[in-house]
Amino acid sequence: MWTTIVLAVWGIYNAISFFFLMNPDLLHKHKDRLLMPTPTHHGKYIHAHKGGGDERPENSVQAYTHAKSLGITMLDTDVRLAQDNVLITIHDDNFMRTAGVSDLVVNTPSTSMPLMKDKVGGYDLQPSDSRAHTTLEQLFQAISSTDVLQIELKDIGNSVSRTTLVNLIQTYNRESTTIVGGSSSALNAQFRSLDSTIPIFMPSDSVLKYFILYITGLLPFFPIEEDVASLPYMYQERVHYVLNENPGWYGYLNVVVIWIMSHLCDPMIKHFNKRGIYTHYWTINYSTDLMREVLSTSIQGMLTDRLVQSLGVLNSMS
Repeated sequence: MWTTIVLAVWGIYNAISFFFLMNPDLLHKHKDRLLMPTPTHHGKYIHAHKGGGDERPENSVQAYTHAKSLGITMLDTDVRLAQDNVLITIHDDNFMRTAGVSDLVVNTPSTSMPLMKDKVGGYDLQPSDSRAHTTLEQLFQAISSTDVLQIELKDIGNSVSRTTLVNLIQTYNRESTTIVGGSSSALNAQFRSLDSTIPIFMPSDSVLKYFILYITGLLPFFPIEEDVASLPYMYQERVHYVLNENPGWYGYLNVVVIWIMSHLCDPMIKHFNKRGIYTHYWTINYSTDLMREVLSTSIQGMLTDRLVQSLGVLNSMS
């Protein structure tokens, strides 16, 4: 008897949860902070990861100019604060990978940044390429205020970095087309205290929290503070990277969770979309993965370093 009752209650709970998972507008207000351009390929967005780091020097003005020349208006960058309180578009905390010197960004004035070396990431610099690192203000000046730019503030724990970033966004009237965020939801909340109109992306801890809420059926009933679901995508090379960075059981658990989110959680993605939350995977650099996401999932955007290849795949499917 008790088994029958428990199963009946469990069935009713799942039915109610699924109903509100598919109809979140009955419980939540649709988000509208982010002003999105119209998608042009199968209703999807190609999002230039670091500006398209396999085709131009990553996080440089020339990378974003190249992306724009291809018709891509969804952009992505990382920023850090230099010694003179100027924000630099760079991923690492030092210049070793981009310039071959170990100087820390925080100890280097923006006017004295080293020049990029011959190869950065997946790109071999050409004689015509500028080797200068880029400031965020230079990037803002190079793109349109209607281009959507996602910014990960690497030193988000620094209050000067947060304030400088928000002030720059406000100066260029980019509140509705700039997505910001960092490493944790607690620090992301500091952005909201500075300007509640700027869209925020989900950090890793929030993504994990919403994933747990989804598999337990509780997601439809919880408020979501963020405006963008930036979801990791699991592919073969990423498996090796994750296991190298996290040896032991935690690394394997990380791989399994990300793989499930990448391949078995389309109802969760649909739910996010219906709540007005822009969804994208990072990072997809292989044609087969891109075709799968376009054809079989509800994901709205794909971050990629290979813009020409990605556009070619989408155009071939049109």
